[in-house]
Amino acid sequence: AGLGAEVQIVAAAVGVNIQLVPIFGITIPVIIRHGKTKANVTLNNLSILPADKDNKVPRLKFTIGRDGNRSAYGNLTATLNAGGAKTVLGQIMRLAVYTPNTSRTVMMPLRVPSGVNMSGGSIRLTYNELQDAGGKVMGEAELKVP
Repeated sequence: AGLGAEVQIVAAAVGVNIQLVPIFGITIPVIIRHGKTKANVTLNNLSILPADKDNKVPRLKFTIGRDGNRSAYGNLTATLNAGGAKTVLGQIMRLAVYTPNTSRTVMMPLRVPSGVNMSGGSIRLTYNELQDAGGKVMGEAELKVP
């Protein structure tokens, strides 16, 4: 969405009158694909950042790499596998890496339920297309938790 303003200054017989007239607008991105398109996605440089004074929960930091002739657009899910149990720790829905960008660094907040111990487990990060686009896995990576 956009917002602008037009300033009108009107000289009157007695003084100057200033009036702000708002101008509203909206921007809708349009992606046009022509011919055969493909995008390859990699998930790299996974690391866990601990909670601190600015961030009350730990975060999973990683880079999404993209190559090909189209944008990558989908959902990210981080799942902990510890002691045979799987727990979803975080999700980011509808995240894109638009062309011409070849990478994007992301920090995903992790919500670790009380009583769940991450030590010795592994976090699997999965990037899937949206369900209406087929839902296929575009990229996966795993991080062992010390």
